[in-house]
Amino acid sequence: MTTLTQTSINKYWQYTLWLALFTIFYNYVEGPVSIYFGAHDETLTLFGFGMGSFIEVVSGIGILAMVLRIRQNTDAPRSRFEQTAYASPGYPFICSRRVWA
Repeated sequence: MTTLTQTSINKYWQYTLWLALFTIFYNYVEGPVSIYFGAHDETLTLFGFGMGSFIEVVSGIGILAMVLRIRQNTDAPRSRFEQTAYASPGYPFICSRRVWA
């Protein structure tokens, strides 16, 4: 069995950081494009997909905050911002289920 060295652990945290940043920026661009084309073509599904992209941006920011917190201090408790960023993506999905159900 292979043990993780500090170098390999740092490498994985670096991957996680880049994935979080990619998620934030990609969804930040994808959201307005989907909303524009959804509104232009009167497609509710594409419009909703764009709205979901903004929810993913909030979730990605929460992941970014977690990664930065853990890299600085592994024993630090979750911040209020981080907890809100984890919980907030669920509320719009719950509300959308009530509206469309």
